Amino acid sequence: MELIHRADSSFITLDDEALSQEIEEIQRYSLGNQLRTGLFGQDASVQTDVSELPLVKRLSEETAELVMGMETLKEDAASKVKLVEAHYETRLQQEAEDFYTSINCKVKALENHYEEKITVLRNSYRQQLSDAIEVIKASYKNNGMKYDDVVEAVPADKARVQDLLKELQEKESKIESLKEQLKEYEEQALLENSSEPADDPEKAWLRTENAKLNDIVDALHVEMEQMQHALEAKDQRLEDLALDISQLKSKAEDDTKALQKVVCENEKLKVQLDAEKEEGRKQMAQLQQEMEKEIEFIKMSQSQKEKLAAERLAEQERHGAQEAKLNAQKAQRAAAQVELDSKDRALAEELEKLRNEEKSQKQHIDRLQKQIAMISRAWEKKFEILQQSFHAIKDEMFLRQSLQRQAAVLHQASVRYTMDALVTHQGQNPAEASVKTATLPTKAPLPSIGATERIKRKTVDIHVPCGQIKASSTTA
Repeated sequence: MELIHRADSSFITLDDEALSQEIEEIQRYSLGNQLRTGLFGQDASVQTDVSELPLVKRLSEETAELVMGMETLKEDAASKVKLVEAHYETRLQQEAEDFYTSINCKVKALENHYEEKITVLRNSYRQQLSDAIEVIKASYKNNGMKYDDVVEAVPADKARVQDLLKELQEKESKIESLKEQLKEYEEQALLENSSEPADDPEKAWLRTENAKLNDIVDALHVEMEQMQHALEAKDQRLEDLALDISQLKSKAEDDTKALQKVVCENEKLKVQLDAEKEEGRKQMAQLQQEMEKEIEFIKMSQSQKEKLAAERLAEQERHGAQEAKLNAQKAQRAAAQVELDSKDRALAEELEKLRNEEKSQKQHIDRLQKQIAMISRAWEKKFEILQQSFHAIKDEMFLRQSLQRQAAVLHQASVRYTMDALVTHQGQNPAEASVKTATLPTKAPLPSIGATERIKRKTVDIHVPCGQIKASSTTA
């Protein structure tokens, strides 16, 4: 039972570990890495991280600010439209008042002109009438005096008197006709003052001017409507531009964040490189100091050996001089010589050891120099890789912007792929061809020597409803 419990607990722990690993992988991958194209970890569709995505709160605040900005823009546009309408109305009123005053002035001038003409005609007619009356009076007086003289002189000439009387009657009738004509002229003048003549060219000109002004007013109304439509179109365009600006701002912020990350990583790598270079320099200085110490130690040991050799020679000379005197101490001298030989051997061994250590230290220094060179090359390669990745990020950003612009142009595009005929080799049974096409329908066989094959054709039709654009391409 205990074994069973232990096995169950081990299985539970394994399941928990697998779940925790899956959760860590999901948390580690970004939204773009969740859309993987293959089964490997590096087959990601994009190179974005979770940290690059903006917060929802920030997006909501920015959208609220943009909505407020759009409302303020709408209010400004409405106020501008009202100002334009008020300015247009005041201008229309001013133009109408100016036109009304000019027409009144012209009408008054015409009335004064006609009144002056009528007064001149009246004065001229009165003067003519008075002149005619004076002439008639003078002729009547002359004729009356002649008639009296004739009657007195020639009373028998009655026929002549009758002729004169007839002439007087005719003249009186002419006077009466002139009076009637005067009355008619006065009545016509009154009628001309009261009623407007139909054949007056100035009145016709005024009517044409009035019609022209009416046409101008209608054209101004049409312009007002066009301006209103243009303002509405501009409002819509402003809304679209505001949306585009918000999208571009968010993209620019994301791009700046990515660039800042890359720059920070580069700075960190530079700092690490500087630190490693300083450490290498310190190690080189330490190694140089150690080598100098070892060289000084070797020199000291060599000087000590030389001193010992000089002492040995002096001792040998002393022993040679004292051989005659110290025959009794030969055994002791032989023992001392053996000891000296052993010391010489020990010193020679120490010299060989020091030389070997010097060689090993030199080899160690060479190895360290090679390691430093390898490290510097590796960091140079890392910097080159970072520069290439930086350029790749820039290219990806440019591709994103260009694709988004193309998406704005080719909106709601539908792509259709069609295949013509399958590939068949010469000298092949249709049954084998059908079996091969059933087994491998996607890939075409490799081109074989001496075999003719039909070319597979792929046509791509792109239908764009917004701009009625149709692009077809054939690939072999």
